[in-house]
Amino acid sequence: MKTQRTDLAMEVHELLKEKNKPMDGIISTEETIGHSKVTTIKIENEQGETCAGKPQGTYYTLDIGQVWMDDAEDYREKVMALKEIIARSIQKYPDTGCAFVAGLGNRAITADSVGPNAVSHIIVTRHIREARPELFTNLGFSEIAAISPGVLGETGIESAEVLSCIANRIKPKFLVVIDALASRRISRLATTIQISDSGINPGSGVGNNRPAIDQKHLGLPVISIGVPT
Repeated sequence: MKTQRTDLAMEVHELLKEKNKPMDGIISTEETIGHSKVTTIKIENEQGETCAGKPQGTYYTLDIGQVWMDDAEDYREKVMALKEIIARSIQKYPDTGCAFVAGLGNRAITADSVGPNAVSHIIVTRHIREARPELFTNLGFSEIAAISPGVLGETGIESAEVLSCIANRIKPKFLVVIDALASRRISRLATTIQISDSGINPGSGVGNNRPAIDQKHLGLPVISIGVPT
């Protein structure tokens, strides 16, 4: 599976089925939230890791379709479906503490700018909690910090190194990384969202492996959110 150009666990599962290969330790289920189809792939053990070529964890794939064609009601329904999946992914972590969000990718390249663009719309509040605790409490927001670390060619520093240093300083309860993904199907470009609790290996879907951003390397839980582009 490592030779296939895809980051989507759902597509890896499809390929295994097409080629009648073993799927020991891999469980696939489907459900509908609103009008959005959700496919859940659970890689439960080392056998599953070997079969899929992906680390153990839960991978949700949300099929949102062409949201740019939706009216306001349909768009909101899909946002709520995404909210539900993200809530599932983080519900086991404490309500208090800082959530750290990182937008990976190159802002100057459209197909790679998903992460930086997403982070630019996040309301950060960590500085308010530190400077104005009473105001922070009255706002009713969670404590959030965010960054777009750039790419190696711009900074000379791996994203994993940047995030590790910041995490060691601010001690977040978990890290959310947002990135562009690779898909084997054109129909899934910008119409699919994958959410996983296993972290991310930037560039792995196209054979450009960078240091992993996951709990093993950073020492904190890592939730990844990705969109094929």
